[in-house]
Amino acid sequence: MLLIVLLGLIIYFNSLQNDFITGDDEDQIINNRQVHSWKNIPAHFVGSTYFREENDTAYGLYYRPLMQTVYSLIYNAVGPDPLYFHLTQLLLHIGNALLVFLLFKQFGKIVWAFLAALIFLVHPLNSEAVLHIANMQENLFFFFGSLALIILTQSPNPKLTLNRALGIGTGLLFSLLAKETGGLFLLIAVWYVFLLQRKMLPQILTVVGVTGGIYGFMRGLAGIGWGSDSIAPINHVSLGVRLLTIPRIIWEYLYKFIFPQQLSLAQFWVVQRVTFTDFVLPLIGVGLVMWGLWYGRKELGRGITPDKKGAYSFFLLWFWLGLLVHIQLIPLDATWAERWFYFPLVGLLGCLVLIMTEVRIRRRYLIISASLILLLALRTLVRSFDWYDSKTLLTHDIALTQGNYYLENMLGALYIQDKNYAAAGPYIESSVAAYPYFGNLTNLGIIYLKQKNYPQAKIYFEKALGARGNYATYQNYANFLLYILKDYQAAHDFTEKSVVRYPKAGLMWLVLAQAQYYLGEKDQALASSWTAFTLKPFDMTYDVYLTIREGGILDTEKYLRQE
Repeated sequence: MLLIVLLGLIIYFNSLQNDFITGDDEDQIINNRQVHSWKNIPAHFVGSTYFREENDTAYGLYYRPLMQTVYSLIYNAVGPDPLYFHLTQLLLHIGNALLVFLLFKQFGKIVWAFLAALIFLVHPLNSEAVLHIANMQENLFFFFGSLALIILTQSPNPKLTLNRALGIGTGLLFSLLAKETGGLFLLIAVWYVFLLQRKMLPQILTVVGVTGGIYGFMRGLAGIGWGSDSIAPINHVSLGVRLLTIPRIIWEYLYKFIFPQQLSLAQFWVVQRVTFTDFVLPLIGVGLVMWGLWYGRKELGRGITPDKKGAYSFFLLWFWLGLLVHIQLIPLDATWAERWFYFPLVGLLGCLVLIMTEVRIRRRYLIISASLILLLALRTLVRSFDWYDSKTLLTHDIALTQGNYYLENMLGALYIQDKNYAAAGPYIESSVAAYPYFGNLTNLGIIYLKQKNYPQAKIYFEKALGARGNYATYQNYANFLLYILKDYQAAHDFTEKSVVRYPKAGLMWLVLAQAQYYLGEKDQALASSWTAFTLKPFDMTYDVYLTIREGGILDTEKYLRQE
């Protein structure tokens, strides 16, 4: 077990120096005011994972209060230092590998259990769940769910004591509070008892029912439903198209399990029609693998104890369930992601452990296994360098996944932040060409704005608004109307509606105040400017408030330069 700890530290040690990654790391931690104070921890249990000051509320589709609580604990203990977030994530992953070993060795030979745990530890498909701070939910939900299973499976007692029931229920609840996928542990806990300890079935059903009920009550209290509202293309195609995409999704996981090359942060492709490479070939490959796993179950049932056969069925369903929730029957926020194999990988490895347990241990098998683990570890080590910072990661991954609108827009946005609009342009234009949505449309509007092509900028800002734009889309358009076009009536009308939508957006109130002042509405402008200052108390908002109060002349260009 010490080797598992040491190997995990060695392989991922380089990642401890990596930075936060643009996107969810910023939205969930750096710019999330609720994470920045101990006092806000209770709020994590009645809200979602993101926070917007313009609405003064948490928002999002996910209910993951345990993950947000861990973020808060780290942030308030050491501040926004990525080292400690990475270290926490790494220790959780190593802990998960140890739990996998403890689970496997109950059903198979210890040497194969140990080697399988090492594969879980170092496999490149698991690297995203370790290297991306925003994906800490993967480590957390797996840790607590596996802990519950260990408590369930390690005791030969066919009856649940109160302490065991509380331990199992707490682990399952914490898994759910870390990520919705933790619900799979409830299912496989019942499946395990049904297969191997059936006398305990009424008790485990009670534990699972109570756990699910508590979670449902907490989620309902937070007002978070189960719908999907992602911008990803897979969310906006028919069920038939999603069904066409399933074989390739599964095949990508199976193929990269064997050949983990061309790893990328997120993939958004969709299979729109039947082709040999995107549908027929993956379907054949998936069919052969599934037949092989089922055949393994059949062969394993000959001449072995029912417990071994039941254990194989347990891990086989674990694998299938893990895939089932990620094959887009219910659309997710991407088509394919490495982190989503974190759970099903254990089911697959469990099947392999049981198969190899029936094989006589030979030296050459151990040498081959050790060599494969070493190759996987080296691939993960190399991958950890790609995650050094946002630009390094995005530049690398875009080169491997041409036409990835999401990654291209993120890299273009980074160049916009650096005021390198020439570098940003090609990425944003390519992103819009691949899949236009409010984010890349807004960024293309900004690029045209900086090029002083105001008609085109206006077109793309308005396209972004029509594409269900977010607060940044609204604020950029308001600034554009006031500071660039100097269309005070349009700015007035737009921001008057926008402050209803975003009542805590100080900069939106600032634009409204100036538009009102230019249109002669001094009393309204004074009230709006004071609201802007109370929401955003800094020099620019105070200067506007004083100027309006004293009836002075607003220096629009000065505010534009500050903005």
